[in-house]
Amino acid sequence: MGGAAFDVPQLNEDVINKTKKSVTAAFDEDKHLLEIMQKQIQDDPTGMNYLEVTLGADGAGILVRKLLNKKLSEEGRSL
Repeated sequence: MGGAAFDVPQLNEDVINKTKKSVTAAFDEDKHLLEIMQKQIQDDPTGMNYLEVTLGADGAGILVRKLLNKKLSEEGRSL
């Protein structure tokens, strides 16, 4: 687990416990997502079989990937 530092003399035990709980919850959320990502990488080392979430700014990259995949498919190849 990570850590949190306080430069506050005589910090109240309740504040310490609440802070520890919130920091632990944040790290646990990250841990859960990283575990999911790791499983996806292990199950699909080519990185081609995943749910893609994109934003408007991703349009150019998506277009390039589609064109590349189309060309590769026409050649009977894949990434």
